[in-house]
Amino acid sequence: MKRYRKGSSLEPLEEVDVLTYCIDRKRPTDNEKLLLTLQVGALCPLCGSSLISRKKGIRYLSEIAHIFPCNPTKKEQQLLKDVVVAGNDSESLENKIALCKNCHDNYDYQKTVSEYENLFNLKRKSLLSNKSWLIGL
Repeated sequence: MKRYRKGSSLEPLEEVDVLTYCIDRKRPTDNEKLLLTLQVGALCPLCGSSLISRKKGIRYLSEIAHIFPCNPTKKEQQLLKDVVVAGNDSESLENKIALCKNCHDNYDYQKTVSEYENLFNLKRKSLLSNKSWLIGL
C-alpha cells in the first residue's frame, strides 16, 4: 500500500505496511459522525439517499464506513495491496466516509479495487469541495 506524504496530495507516495496502518476500530464520536455526514452533504455519495431524518427530531441514518478496512481479511489484503490509503492509520477521519446502510453493507461484503478507488476518490472530492472541513489528505 502507499499513501501521500503528510501535507501533500500530489507529492510522491510513500510505502505503508498494512500491519501498522490497520489499528483497532474506534466508535466515532457524535461530532465525528456529524462531520463525516456533512462532508458528503448529508447524502449517500454512492446512491444519493438522505443520511438524516427529520421525523421525530433529527436522526442520523448514516453509517460510518472505513474506506480501507481496519481489519482486512487475507483476501482484502491481497486485493488492496497496491492501493493508495489516506491518513496515518485506518481510524483516521481521512479513511472514513458516511454511507447509507445498504451501500455500507454492499461495500463491506462485495469490495473490489474499482469500488475502493471510487470511494477513495469520492472522499477526496468531498474534502476538497468542503475546504472548511479539510483535514489533511
